[in-house]
Amino acid sequence: MINLDNVEISFFSKEKRVIPLCYKIGGFSVTNIKLPDLVVYNKSKEQIKLSKITILGLKKNKEIISFNLYEEDLEEIIKIVVPQINNLIKEESIINPLLLTFGKTELLNKLTQNHILCPKETTLVPLSLMLFFHHIGLNQIDNLQIHFTVNNESDQQVKEVPIELFSFKVTEDYIFPLKGNLCICNLPMNLPQHRKAQSQEFAIDVVSSEFSTSSSTTSKKVSDYSIFGENVMSIGDGTVVEIGDKFPDGEMDKPQLYSEDFFNKLSNRIAPIIGVKNTMLG
Repeated sequence: MINLDNVEISFFSKEKRVIPLCYKIGGFSVTNIKLPDLVVYNKSKEQIKLSKITILGLKKNKEIISFNLYEEDLEEIIKIVVPQINNLIKEESIINPLLLTFGKTELLNKLTQNHILCPKETTLVPLSLMLFFHHIGLNQIDNLQIHFTVNNESDQQVKEVPIELFSFKVTEDYIFPLKGNLCICNLPMNLPQHRKAQSQEFAIDVVSSEFSTSSSTTSKKVSDYSIFGENVMSIGDGTVVEIGDKFPDGEMDKPQLYSEDFFNKLSNRIAPIIGVKNTMLG
């Protein structure tokens, strides 16, 4: 018989808070949740298999919605994501994509690239990359439960993992930090969404409705964009404690060169000079 005490499940990120994004549309409640990425450690002396994961959305402990991820889903995503994470754990670049996607993580040894765990093996279940949790209904989700179905050769057990949601309530009136004819082109809960990366979980993208003052369809430099150089205002009363204005804008003046490799090389070159935060938010 499986002893569930020997199946240890913990957060991959050191930031062990799950913050839902909730709002109202007419009489409906919308709940958007970035699911936590979880580490599974087999402390037992026998092989176990993760055969199913069920995510339950609750309202006052009453089930409102459920999602199932099956063995083939787990096998596929783990074999894709875990090898990349194993490489990133030992990465020595200044800006590590592991930090940007998952935040500060618990230090780990090499992860097993499988949903089948031998004794003392550990793997990652990247739920945030497997399921977009977006619920619209009469009830707002206030908590989660994640059920892991675990098998060995002779037994099957379900390990229940409660996930507390930390709701953030707006208590003040705020203004938008930019003025003019603007277009919000991406929100945290859109697909493709910002929330899948912890470093920009609640970010929004803003462009001018005019987009570019350039007569060409392809802008040649950052100052071609009509929003460039606009003032950013405080959204409410308070004290400014930090600003980021060190990014070298001239580095972006050849958009025809933009590529993932371009940004990786640029980031690693300027981050030691201006800092990681100025590099990523610039």
